[in-house]
Amino acid sequence: MSRIMKTVYLVCDIELCQGSSFYDYLRALKTPNCRYILVTSTISEGARVALEQHGYRCHCISHWWLFAKLLWLYPADIVHFHFYGLGHPFLLVARTCCSNVLVSVHHSLSSNITDSARIRFKRWFYSKLVSHLIAVSPYVEGWLRQDISPEKIHLIANGIDIDRFRYQEPLPFNGILRCLFVGNLTEQKGVLLLLSLFSRPEIAAIAKLTIIGDGLLRSEVEQHAEANPAITYQGESSQVEKLLKNAHVILLPSQWQEAFGYVAAESMAVGRAVIAQPKGGLAQLFQHDRQGWYLDFNDPLAFLDRLQQLHSEPEQLKEAGREARSWASCHFALSRQIQQTLSIYHRLLLPSQTDVALSPQDGSR
Repeated sequence: MSRIMKTVYLVCDIELCQGSSFYDYLRALKTPNCRYILVTSTISEGARVALEQHGYRCHCISHWWLFAKLLWLYPADIVHFHFYGLGHPFLLVARTCCSNVLVSVHHSLSSNITDSARIRFKRWFYSKLVSHLIAVSPYVEGWLRQDISPEKIHLIANGIDIDRFRYQEPLPFNGILRCLFVGNLTEQKGVLLLLSLFSRPEIAAIAKLTIIGDGLLRSEVEQHAEANPAITYQGESSQVEKLLKNAHVILLPSQWQEAFGYVAAESMAVGRAVIAQPKGGLAQLFQHDRQGWYLDFNDPLAFLDRLQQLHSEPEQLKEAGREARSWASCHFALSRQIQQTLSIYHRLLLPSQTDVALSPQDGSR
């Protein structure tokens, strides 16, 4: 590869902090032959310091004109967007300054996925500004293919650090199923459904729920936790892998079309079975009755029936957990995501040199 350093912008519309799998992705992506500039709306001090020590140049920017100024000061060879919609003005700014623009499509869709003709045209139009679109799941890939040329779309599933999320045998079963929810405390994530389900005496008699996260429904979750001994609220945590290992089963009752499902992949990696709503990307994330179970959380009897089966046959949790670890290692390894991403970078930066490849700075993780 040419010795000239290439400049890659990673532009992320999320609140970035240590402990998330996307933070792990940023650390693993760093390569010795590229200069990486991270642009995000919000970043924790710990994450900023750690990434800068790792070689990143970090900027918190929320206005398009500041983004344009940064691109003018430090010209880009690639601009790679994460968690941005195709209609965001940052894309137009990036395309004006750089010919190689990538967009990884992470965002979830509402439960009503029927888009108007105007929205579909807008998506098609803005897709013309980008070099490649990266779908983080087969569900997103299928959604993009409705309006966008397949040649522009690449399927690269989100990855997790398999070494960080190590397998651990489930805790001994003492007659109570330990259920866990991790995520934003919003109605779309199904939090209200869980609060309602665990208020039912027949469910509370065989299972307890721990909730991790923050969001609009925090006060309501706190009130239920104070009034209901079957529910525990522990706030936010950066030690997700430890919390997952303390549970028997992970609950994902999301009511909108999730693009992927980081929590599901992380749960499977540590050997925990998942019970999920079969919507969006979650519906294709694992095999029913193998690594976990799909059911409608809007049906209390279906949820109760599944818990009763696990309560009477807890060995199912161990069997599904082992299968889940194997499945996650095969399909969601971070090293696989990194290699596929760098392959696209390489084709954009060195289109005439097909025999040279970028490689991660610290190897596969």
